[in-house]
Amino acid sequence: MRHIGMIIACIGLLSTGCQQDLPGHIDAELIGKWKLIEVRLDPGNGSGSFHPVASDARIEFSADETFKANINLCSLTTEGSEDSQGTYSSIDKTIIPDDCHWNDLNLRIRYEFDANNELIISYPCIEPCQYKYEKQ
Repeated sequence: MRHIGMIIACIGLLSTGCQQDLPGHIDAELIGKWKLIEVRLDPGNGSGSFHPVASDARIEFSADETFKANINLCSLTTEGSEDSQGTYSSIDKTIIPDDCHWNDLNLRIRYEFDANNELIISYPCIEPCQYKYEKQ
């Protein structure tokens, strides 16, 4: 009987510890509109740093795990006439545009938040290439 109690307790602990990984877990701070403010493109020697950009680039993330952007997220651009849309995953912190040619390679755009709660989007480059957005 004592073993059954321990098994139930262990199952309870395991199930509460995994709740954050369940589908439907959304990054609440991601939801909303974001404006591009800085870009980091490393030349290959580790000296790259973020530099301010004058851009109208914006991304809007919705609670249904979709996004819309007024630039093409598949190309490293700060301006453009092509829009982009797709999905994102709060579980593995990735953005998956619908129209990327390199999606066949299962490459993903990763995101994270910095200490100032700004959104950092990291592209699948050999050297660091990142775009920083602030919430609007």
